[in-house]
Amino acid sequence: MKQKFKQLLVAIVGLLLSTSAFAHDFEVDGIYYNYLDKTAKTVEVTYNGSSPDDYSNEYTGSVTIPSSVTYSGTTYSVTSIGNCAFYDCTGLTSVTIANSVTSISSYAFSDCTGLTSVTIANSVTSIGYCAFYDCTGLTSVTIPNSVTSIGSGAFYNCTGLTSITIPNSVTSIGSSAFRYCKGLTSITIPNSVTSIGDYAFRNCTGLTSITIPNSVTSIGDEAFYGCSNMLSVTIGNSVTSIGNSAFYGCSNIHSLTIGSGISSISSNTFSVKPKKTIWLTNTPPSGSSYASGTVNYVANEQYSSLSNVVVYPYLSSMFEVDGVKYVPVSPSERTCDAIDCSYNSTDSIINIGNTVSFKGVAMSVKDIKPYTCYDNNFIKDCKINYNGNIGEYAFYSCDNIEYLSLSVNDIKKYAFQNSATVNPATFSIDAKSIANYAFNGCSAFEKATIKSETIGEYAFQNSATINPATFYVDAKSIAKSAFDGCSEIETITLGTELETIGNSAFNSCSKLNEVVIPNSVTSLGESAFYGCSSLASATIGNAVENINSSTFYNCKSLENITIGNTVKSIGNNTFYGCSSLPTIEIPKNVISIG
Repeated sequence: MKQKFKQLLVAIVGLLLSTSAFAHDFEVDGIYYNYLDKTAKTVEVTYNGSSPDDYSNEYTGSVTIPSSVTYSGTTYSVTSIGNCAFYDCTGLTSVTIANSVTSISSYAFSDCTGLTSVTIANSVTSIGYCAFYDCTGLTSVTIPNSVTSIGSGAFYNCTGLTSITIPNSVTSIGSSAFRYCKGLTSITIPNSVTSIGDYAFRNCTGLTSITIPNSVTSIGDEAFYGCSNMLSVTIGNSVTSIGNSAFYGCSNIHSLTIGSGISSISSNTFSVKPKKTIWLTNTPPSGSSYASGTVNYVANEQYSSLSNVVVYPYLSSMFEVDGVKYVPVSPSERTCDAIDCSYNSTDSIINIGNTVSFKGVAMSVKDIKPYTCYDNNFIKDCKINYNGNIGEYAFYSCDNIEYLSLSVNDIKKYAFQNSATVNPATFSIDAKSIANYAFNGCSAFEKATIKSETIGEYAFQNSATINPATFYVDAKSIAKSAFDGCSEIETITLGTELETIGNSAFNSCSKLNEVVIPNSVTSLGESAFYGCSSLASATIGNAVENINSSTFYNCKSLENITIGNTVKSIGNNTFYGCSSLPTIEIPKNVISIG
């Protein structure tokens, strides 16, 4: 597709050049001009060659286009940059356009691959067809408030473009306008835009979120096709039609908001179903199943055909504060739930408390719903301190978290699984319960303080694997494999209210060097410290009656073991492979050794 477009472009440019672009009327200070209107005394900047094969006078370096130019005693106003004026000027590095220029014509800067900077004057009202096509060196462009339209292919294949500001004066974005701008990470579409053309942002793989404002009524075919890193899509309430395959290939959408104007969704609009879909339509659009999420937030009971539906009668009153999106639960009671987030680099700090204030009204936060901030890699600092729960997958795979402080009731399954896997993180957790897999795979723990009545199965499995970690764990029960594979933990302090340690709870904590099991522990599971190869000292409190099978299996550095007087049995393979253990004292109450 891209190659065909390139071939077509070359053919059209050749036609334009052969008909007019090479015939300049005069030259002043190295810039070539054509007369537009001798009576009005206006001219345009044109191509500087004399034949289709003449590139000897190619524009290079920095060029400043003046507001006026004097030739043969007459001063002319420069009002346009003509077709192909700077076409294929690969040595051109920067351009400053004067305030007299009102239009940048088709292919004006096409294939200027060395162009890194463009200053567009406030007088320019239109940017023509493929005006900056293939300007791969451009990194940023500021479009002035005077521009009303961005032509088709205007910035096609500007792969180095990382940011662009579209002013409120622009009403239309042409087809393929930003196609293949793979470096573009964010773009704000203003409320003035009414239409987004076909392929407008196709294959902009750097885009992570897009908000279609309420002014837009139509989204063209394949407008965002292949934006494979798109995480969040919000479609405004005025959009009535979405083109074929508009978001096809956006394989990582986690948050999708469908505006109230959508009446139908085709089977190829989205290629994957999002984690959460927020439906602002009162009546389910035809084909709603094609955009259904793992969780669907709706305003009424009419979405009975979808699974995992959560009804919020006041869904249309959803609001955003500091990167978190809330929906009112009961306006009279002033309560709300957190259901979604902003996937934006400007919202790197998440702070959720017992209340949130919006437009001067304080509302109590009741719940943080599942998938609220799923896979949000922009979050670096997360502080949650409220009298509620954190839902399943709420912060799953938020792998840039550097600081986490939690004081909540229940942390549900998978809530933070695979988070903080890149940057060293300091964790402080105070909860009534931590469910299975809640922090599984959080492999960048530097230090953690964990307080919870219960710690579920595999809750911290394979965590703290990058940086040496010191853990303080205050819990009543530690379930099966809770800290299995935490290979960088060197020291762990267990609270005095701990009662049970599950099977394989600290299996393969290979750097753990000392453990003291408090007198409150009554149950010590099988293989609890299996493979803790650096463990040199272990103390078993006076409440344990049974040391189960393989508890210290292959703890080859174990030199000192103190067994409480209440122990009655020692299971199979309990000290198998403890090759450094010189002596062991068996309490008199032991009646069985496996």
